[in-house]
Amino acid sequence: MRRNNGCSIRLSRRSEKRGERGLPDITWRSALRWARAQLELAGISRPGMEAEYLARPGIGAPPVALLNAERTPSVCLWRRYVEVIQRRAAREPIAYIRGETEFYSLVFYVNPDVLIPRPETETLVDAVRDRANSMPPGPVLELGAGSGAVSVALAVHIPDRPFVLTDISGAVLQVARINAGRHGVKDRMSFAVGDLYGPVTGSCFAAVVSNPPYVRSADLAGLPPEIRQCEPISALDGGADGLKFLRRIARAAPRHLRRGGVLALETGAGQARRVAEFCRDFVGEDVQILHDLAGHERVVVSRYE
Repeated sequence: MRRNNGCSIRLSRRSEKRGERGLPDITWRSALRWARAQLELAGISRPGMEAEYLARPGIGAPPVALLNAERTPSVCLWRRYVEVIQRRAAREPIAYIRGETEFYSLVFYVNPDVLIPRPETETLVDAVRDRANSMPPGPVLELGAGSGAVSVALAVHIPDRPFVLTDISGAVLQVARINAGRHGVKDRMSFAVGDLYGPVTGSCFAAVVSNPPYVRSADLAGLPPEIRQCEPISALDGGADGLKFLRRIARAAPRHLRRGGVLALETGAGQARRVAEFCRDFVGEDVQILHDLAGHERVVVSRYE
């Protein structure tokens, strides 16, 4: 009998003889109970739901483990399941464990080099997509593109626009390239390594879009362990007031926007009105604050006139 945090897994004699090659004498039902106990002890808030989700072979796939609850998993599936549950119990984000996440109804490849796209960032995509027909001709620039989720989602829905993606990390832009290729929009995308506008000096765009780091440096230690321990801090740390990058982007935007071009910025809690002031000062009086699905002020959009 092997015990794991109060949950026992019985091995058959045949399995014991086979050692590490052995197969636990359990069903998927008992495997799910074991997994739920592991996650609950690790402080995961929805252990049962996550135990079931991690038993699926991929995003959108049917819950094979639940459909075959009384069957014994194969050695390969059992080993994989134990591994992913242990990783999740160590508070590694599910998206990194699976190597993919869903955003704007599209599936994106992610790894620890990039921030995991969040549902609230879909408001940023909506902001640019809704204004696409009124923007001047020309490409869209995304600053700090990360996984490329924002630009790829926009490119899928705005088929007549080229996109330029910048990021300070070449490894990060490689993830964006993979996602652009996965969704068939790579031929309309250019990738440039550098800090914010640095790689595109002298160029002007129909829109500038960014979800920059906006967490106050002092607040980083209070983030959940999944974020604090696993996601890239450089994609989160917005300086002392959280506005370091938002301020820089807004100030330089007029040098990189065509007349009538759009600046769209994602902001953190309590920041939108301050960022709107930056945009009025540097870009123009036509400024809007958009709310995400949770009702929070999330995106500031301004038009350069």
